[in-house]
Amino acid sequence: MTITWGLFYLLSGLGIISGVLTIIMGKNPINSVVYLVFCFVNCAAVFILMGISLLGFIYIIVYVGAIAILFIFVIMMMDLRNLTESNLMSGHKTFFSFYNYPLALIIAITTLLLVMKDNSHAVSVLFDTNISDMRDAHGVLVHDFTTWERIQGIHWYSSIQNSMNSVLHSVGYLLYTDFLSLLLLASLVLLMVMISVIALIKIG
Repeated sequence: MTITWGLFYLLSGLGIISGVLTIIMGKNPINSVVYLVFCFVNCAAVFILMGISLLGFIYIIVYVGAIAILFIFVIMMMDLRNLTESNLMSGHKTFFSFYNYPLALIIAITTLLLVMKDNSHAVSVLFDTNISDMRDAHGVLVHDFTTWERIQGIHWYSSIQNSMNSVLHSVGYLLYTDFLSLLLLASLVLLMVMISVIALIKIG
């Protein structure tokens, strides 16, 4: 076993422990969010270790820098003492305490089985630098995406590989040139979600 695989198993194990044993079974919401941030950092480190540094940095910026901090602010504004007392009076604590541990055990076992399963072919198809390996002997693409997604994926990957610039510069260039329509569509979806949330708050 090389150092890279050792780090991969170490980071994966820490991510599983922080994501399952502490978040699901944690009783303190603040501690659960802190362990959630730790789980996100481990996932980002795994992506960087696999060579997908851009996705790892995006993971840290979006999940750790935005979503997790938002969770912390929301939890800090909640009245946790009264909420805990109401759960004790209504019997919710017994319900969650009974189901949290089996749920955490099931998720941990399932994740370990998926990690230990031999997925070398799938990993080679997804992360191999040689695009010709994605085709069979007759030149037909072998993975399970649709035809349009296959063509766009190969175009995206070949454009990044043939560029002399950094990966971040290449991805930014492609987003604002060839994939500008998809970027605008995603921004419109986010705008609709934001307007819907504001409308629901006013109705409530």
